[in-house]
Amino acid sequence: MKLKVLSIRLTVGLVMALLLLVLVAGVSYTNMLSGFGSVKSLSPGIGTSWWVIGRSGVGAGPLISMGPGLSTGTYTGAMGSVTLHGTLANMRGFSAASVWFEWGDTPALGNSTPVQNVGAIGVYTASITGFNPNGFYYRFDGSTLDGTSYGTIVKGTAAGIPGWYNILSTVLPIVWLCIVALTIWMLVSIEIPLVLAVVIGAILALVGIAGVQAILSAIRTLWS
Repeated sequence: MKLKVLSIRLTVGLVMALLLLVLVAGVSYTNMLSGFGSVKSLSPGIGTSWWVIGRSGVGAGPLISMGPGLSTGTYTGAMGSVTLHGTLANMRGFSAASVWFEWGDTPALGNSTPVQNVGAIGVYTASITGFNPNGFYYRFDGSTLDGTSYGTIVKGTAAGIPGWYNILSTVLPIVWLCIVALTIWMLVSIEIPLVLAVVIGAILALVGIAGVQAILSAIRTLWS
């Protein structure tokens, strides 16, 4: 009787041990699968392309893209033209890189300078025209075979803009529109049909605004 009870206990113990072993193996296998295909705490090196072993085999890199190290610099110039500066500080082990500037009247940018293909770190520049002298935005970008980097967007106003220019650019259009309104009133007062007077006023407004913009553009050019 005692031998039978002992045999039962041994059998139950073996079954429990096997179940525990299967449970531990299953958890380990699940963790192993969840770890495949991911990369944790990797420190990118110079010009490094990463490879990863996944569930379906070995995957080709680069898994992590590293563009060149760079920063957006200052700008110099006057109303008509400014020169943008940017620093290429690290080429990530590559012997060639491409750099350029993006710029525009809003942070969305929208314009870019010609690409410069370079072979060394240093400060690079590009000149731009046609921007809003009261406020424009730009950044320095660069790329290598391993990826692209984008500098910080910087806001600037063209150096050398006199204070009276901003006042003039606001006042002139208003003065001209007042002149147009006075003209329409005078035409109507001498019994010119209202519709015709409004058409004449609209034409004067368009021509006048174009003239104002031409005057302001000429001032910017002369001042620069």
